[in-house]
Amino acid sequence: MSEETTYTDSAMRDRLQAVIEGNKEIFNTISRLNKNSIVYVNVNDPDYIDYYLSDSMKFRQEYLKAVHSILSQVYPDIDAPTTFKDIRIEFTTDDTILLHDINPVDHENSPISFNCEIIAGDTWKTYIKKAMFVCPKCDSSHEGKADFDKSLPTILCSYESGCKKAKCVIDKTTMVTGYVQTLVIQESLEEARHNNPVSFEAKIYDGHVGTAFPGQKKKMTGIFHSRIGKDNENDIFIEITSMMDIESTEPLLPSKEDLEKYYTSSKLPDHCTKLVDSFAPTIYSNQLYKDMKLSILLQLVGGKKGKKRADINQILVGDPSMAKSVMLQFAKSITQKSLYTSGKGSTSAGLTIGIVTLDSGRKVAMAGVLPICSGGFAMIDEFDKISSNDRSAIHEAMEQQTTSIAKAGIIMSLPTKTSILAAANPIGGKYDQEESLADNLNLTATILSRFDLIWLIVDRVDENFDDLKANHIINDFIDEDENETDVYLDVNELTAYLNHARGLTPTISEELRTEAKKLYHSLRKASKSNDGLAVGTRQLEGIMRLAYAHAKLMLKDKVDSDDLKVVTGLLKSAYKSLNVDLDKGESIQDQLVNKKDSKMMAVHKTWRLCEDENGVVKSKEFVDRLIETGMFDKSHAQGVLAKMEKECEIKMEGGGKWKKTSGTL
Repeated sequence: MSEETTYTDSAMRDRLQAVIEGNKEIFNTISRLNKNSIVYVNVNDPDYIDYYLSDSMKFRQEYLKAVHSILSQVYPDIDAPTTFKDIRIEFTTDDTILLHDINPVDHENSPISFNCEIIAGDTWKTYIKKAMFVCPKCDSSHEGKADFDKSLPTILCSYESGCKKAKCVIDKTTMVTGYVQTLVIQESLEEARHNNPVSFEAKIYDGHVGTAFPGQKKKMTGIFHSRIGKDNENDIFIEITSMMDIESTEPLLPSKEDLEKYYTSSKLPDHCTKLVDSFAPTIYSNQLYKDMKLSILLQLVGGKKGKKRADINQILVGDPSMAKSVMLQFAKSITQKSLYTSGKGSTSAGLTIGIVTLDSGRKVAMAGVLPICSGGFAMIDEFDKISSNDRSAIHEAMEQQTTSIAKAGIIMSLPTKTSILAAANPIGGKYDQEESLADNLNLTATILSRFDLIWLIVDRVDENFDDLKANHIINDFIDEDENETDVYLDVNELTAYLNHARGLTPTISEELRTEAKKLYHSLRKASKSNDGLAVGTRQLEGIMRLAYAHAKLMLKDKVDSDDLKVVTGLLKSAYKSLNVDLDKGESIQDQLVNKKDSKMMAVHKTWRLCEDENGVVKSKEFVDRLIETGMFDKSHAQGVLAKMEKECEIKMEGGGKWKKTSGTL
């Protein structure tokens, strides 16, 4: 059918009503509609497709009028158009196709239905549906209507009274307009080919405008169009005629037989060990690696959804060639909704919300990795390579689980319920045991405190372990048939297992509540003699999340003290890797605090101790006390005083006495 084919309103309505009355199933469905029902119309039906392609908006209006006419017959005593005014007409097709399967040969100017995620949205605009055009010479009027791509045609005067087909101008008082909005849509990560999602520009009109936002998942029906451009290269856009909210792609789940096997095996003492050994089996694992693998499995299962954050965040820190990236990539391979990215090529805009420029030159907000992966996982390698300014944008996403932007006239907040698994290398390529964790990574305590677990992997020379590891690596080069890895679950089976475990909702036993409080109080008491705090409320929340995740991983109905015991062991193992002994109450805070920050705090604390009632400090006393802290020798302590004077933080009072300048804390 040609695009120029048109139908009168009454002819279309009569035909549609006849089709409905002639199909008993459709007629009975419409007869039972409620006041706010949705009517789904298959536009690939031969009775509808010509009308739909000629003018989808008119088709929607006339189909609704036909529905109202049918309902007037069913309910003759009521005003059907008024009573059923909230009924919606939504279009669909026989099959849902994947975005990367759309091609111009099969789908140009054809209806298609697909699932997608909205990643960017332009501001609202209007387009002219129809208007009267006036000839500037003879003042004759001519009606013009928008064509299939919502563009107004050029109207030439049709009269022969000397106008010579003059170009008519629009009469703005006669314009009938509607809303239009440009979206950028992308296929879901689960459906993407080669982990490279395809994206398209889409346009929504009228009632759909204002109902679509970045981060939403929709099933859309529309028409694939090419907009003629220069040099015989056309722009592509999809005219969206219908859309509805959808859930994520169906997860891969175990078969009934597999579930029976897993639930039977979960009661055996070696079940957890088998699961751990199935994770990244190419890595030769000592106890530290086994603990890290278990913690990652717990992260992929997740905690309890409720008032508190359920997502678990953790970071792997250490020397190069310690298999950190391998673990991140394997975690990516066994999750259906996740992205792997490197910090070296990531910015705050790419991770949270960015402002991008469309081909038209307009700027729109686009969702980054964390909002796109909301409800899933983000694997961020080389986390330390992200600039400090860009890294600060992640703070909100990790704790509040939202990400916000307010720039260039765009104000937006998106959900970011994303679990982050990160890896970082020390400055200079080698971890310095004499320096703090923050100094080694160039990361702030603010960002590090948002991780539930921090693992440190140092490349220590150990002849026995090195020999075992070398044999494991060399065996990887042996013929594949001779080197088959015998694992409990392969990648697909482990993915299905974790998807099933993620959906479980065990209850928390009273036994666990009691044990958790005992653990919390014991660790608090152990840290009482230390200035730092080994475990606080944030750490307790992390323990509860991990305990809940362990119960889910083991397919339990209840979270019990055994789960808490395993998680406590993991927590102690993680702290031990940082040379911190939780049993002795030693704190990780010293590891997190940057040495420069520590010295600065020592300077301010020493100054306050030396101040008299008038705020005056004797220079000799100040220098001596700084030396006593053990952080400064005499020359450095004197240098601190000189620097404070140079930066106008203090002023001389005479006689070797100093005082803070006004406005200085």
